[in-house]
Amino acid sequence: MRYITTSAEMQEIDRISIEEIGIPGMVLMEKAALKMHDFIVARFDKTKKICIVAGIGNNGGDGLALGRMLLEDGYSVTIQIAGNTKKASRQFLEQMKILQSLGYETEQEVDYGVFDLLIDGIFGVGLSRDVGGDYAKIVQQMNEADVYKIAIDAPSGICCTTGRVLGTALKCDLTITFGLMKRGLFLYPGKTYAGEVIVADIGFPQAAVKKVSPSAYTYGREDLFRLPKRREDSHKGTYGKVFIVAGTTNMAGACYFSAKAAYLCGSGLVEILTTEENRTILQGLIPEAVMTTYRSQQEAVELLRKHQKACKTAVIGPGMGKNEITRMLLKEMLQQYDGNLVIDADACNLLFQFEDLLPEAKAKIVITPHLKEASRILGISMEDILADPFERISSYARKNQLTFVLKNARTLISDGERLTFINSSGNNGMSTGGSGDVLTGMIAGLCSGGLDLAEAARLGVYCHGLAGDLAKEEKGTYSLLASDLLNYIPGVLNIHNR
Repeated sequence: MRYITTSAEMQEIDRISIEEIGIPGMVLMEKAALKMHDFIVARFDKTKKICIVAGIGNNGGDGLALGRMLLEDGYSVTIQIAGNTKKASRQFLEQMKILQSLGYETEQEVDYGVFDLLIDGIFGVGLSRDVGGDYAKIVQQMNEADVYKIAIDAPSGICCTTGRVLGTALKCDLTITFGLMKRGLFLYPGKTYAGEVIVADIGFPQAAVKKVSPSAYTYGREDLFRLPKRREDSHKGTYGKVFIVAGTTNMAGACYFSAKAAYLCGSGLVEILTTEENRTILQGLIPEAVMTTYRSQQEAVELLRKHQKACKTAVIGPGMGKNEITRMLLKEMLQQYDGNLVIDADACNLLFQFEDLLPEAKAKIVITPHLKEASRILGISMEDILADPFERISSYARKNQLTFVLKNARTLISDGERLTFINSSGNNGMSTGGSGDVLTGMIAGLCSGGLDLAEAARLGVYCHGLAGDLAKEEKGTYSLLASDLLNYIPGVLNIHNR
């Protein structure tokens, strides 16, 4: 598990480290500069002309310390000061004094186009207002220069809490951030402006991190140990049955993707409830699944009531359409089903009709809407959701006692508690039909195999994205299909056994 901080959280970690624990701020600054220095020396030789643009705060102080280290190493470095040094921070002035004692000069204006490398040290993680005036002009000029750009801690102009562009922002090739990942470098559009992000350890004590206890986190490959273990003395009943209610006429693919993914993620048995028209194609695609089909709305409800009792995990929604059958089956499950329930796709689209049933539902529930579906569920615009997605989904999850999976370029998951999960895996090749159906089946399969439903959602989302990343390595992003995700699930689940 890796923490991801807001701007305020990171600033508090910094404050506690310096003021309460007693690590001098200049020590942290020197370590930050040294991490930057070592990276640049490893990637760029001394023939490269470097320009460091330093603001008058501590981020600029990092830039001055870096410039001094590179100059001492024999690099060609120009340091530009952006701002009025009469308003500079104490640590900036201390670094400036060191530079001057060594006889190094700084500049007020430079031509960025003559350099090979631009290093941005104008603003740090604390920026909260729009960039304007001379600073905006400097950022614009840096953006216009066709050279490699590196940000110190964060690209200038990016809000490190939301990822929003504050007026204007520097588009970087690389960001080296200190201590912990920042939300704004992880969420879009900040992720795009940050480019490649490297998190550098500069010695923030774990005691400071624990005291702040950041409110968001993500998983990495080291977290695959969380996958449910298979028993030597097991049988299919050990891993449960997943009941998948999915697919209207001509939408058999959604059933298939969810059912196959559930099997691949460990379910002992999968039963599909779908319309009779899908029987033949599904029996050909996935003969392992038990088929139960209906010809009418009444028969669908009767079969649901009969078969759902035998399954501890269920899915409803993929490929069903926003029709009366979907509405009736969803209502029935919210009122009667007492297992683990994953609500997806068209069932999400109809969920707003049954908000009164959610808090009293017998089932443990995960909902997996994409942004437009979430807009219908929450009754607000997509823009309003994106303005504060963490609060939107956590308050809804808390109110309705469920887990909310908001699918987006960065999927967020909240079970209503303080911590919010932000997914770190996946790529834009996964923006294709059927991808969400695979995810739904993966969550159900992991839950059936032994995970708590909320944990199955978090780990399912991470493994789903990781399958997409493995597929991307071979196929690229243009040609990636949902069926490719199925093909790479076994590889993902076996990573932790290698």
